[in-house]
Amino acid sequence: MKELLKNRKFMFLWLAQGASGLGSTFATFALSWLVYKMTGSKVAMGSIWVVFMLPNMVIQMFAGLYLDRWDRKKVMVFSEWFRAAAFLVPAILMPMDLLETWHLYLVSIAIGIAQPLFYPASMAYVADILPKDNLIKGNSLLEGTGQVMMLLGLHLEGY
Repeated sequence: MKELLKNRKFMFLWLAQGASGLGSTFATFALSWLVYKMTGSKVAMGSIWVVFMLPNMVIQMFAGLYLDRWDRKKVMVFSEWFRAAAFLVPAILMPMDLLETWHLYLVSIAIGIAQPLFYPASMAYVADILPKDNLIKGNSLLEGTGQVMMLLGLHLEGY
């Protein structure tokens, strides 16, 4: 474990992925909640997940073909910034009283496109930055942290 924490690139990835996971959990909850508050419909609230999952599944099928050709670090950075920008849309439109339900669906589609690029790129990047004998520990730490951040985020949201 000490070897992992001494690796600066891995430490940065681990901390960034943890913060991103917590932020994504909050933002995803907020999108669902906003759709429900704006429409009063549980079906509309559920459909926000459908419009997220459809592009997510399609992109996942083909992402691996291209990710090996692209710079993994750039793919991860692009994916995170794209998701952050998408999540900012409701935050900007809401105070101006311009936010409409269709904006939230577009945000969900955008997240569904960007998110499946990050995970495979990060797993491949781990193999680039860690020695072979630390890969299992490194991947376990990243995966475990992601699960903890999701659970922590759900707990902090009030579930």
